[in-house]
Amino acid sequence: MQIEQSLIDQAYTYEEYRQMVDNLLAEEKVTGPDQREDLVQYTKLNLQRMRRLDKTVVINQEAAERIHQISTPLTWLVITEGWCGDASQIVPVLAKMAALNSMIRFRLILRDEHTELMDSFLTNGGRAIPVLICIDEDGSVLSWWGPRPEEAMQIIKEMKAAGENQHQVIMEKVHGWYAQNKTAAIQHEIALQIDKCLLLAHK
Repeated sequence: MQIEQSLIDQAYTYEEYRQMVDNLLAEEKVTGPDQREDLVQYTKLNLQRMRRLDKTVVINQEAAERIHQISTPLTWLVITEGWCGDASQIVPVLAKMAALNSMIRFRLILRDEHTELMDSFLTNGGRAIPVLICIDEDGSVLSWWGPRPEEAMQIIKEMKAAGENQHQVIMEKVHGWYAQNKTAAIQHEIALQIDKCLLLAHK
């Protein structure tokens, strides 16, 4: 699959994305067309999470070693939205990882403004985010990852199998897991994705 360069060029830097979310929230607004009050409240909580992670995330040795192995230009394009709880836990980690190597161009786009692209990266038929797409300098997709680490996915699967259908209850459990895991699973799974990217980039 190819990603048009024009789409990447119009995507946000991490700093631009953070500022946009901040600016919208100052007006009690959120990213995307849905302006429900609950999404505003989610976004407020997400900003607290992102600010904390911006200050506290340390990239571990496994992930740092993989990142430093990248010697050819890559774009990490993330599909996200400011109200997405998983994105608030993951995007700051990806930004910290990408910042370790100037060969990585880190960019973000909003899901609901790019549904055609989103529909190429569905999870079980749904538009789950965030999604990280690794793209080479010719615009070819090398790999993609998302919307959350496998262990978090398993928590949700098990809770639903046990009959829990309230989204808020499920996500409270998942965010508790994120807090205990301290980004280790995210970093490990992205390190594995880098291996895949590097293998395909050098073919």
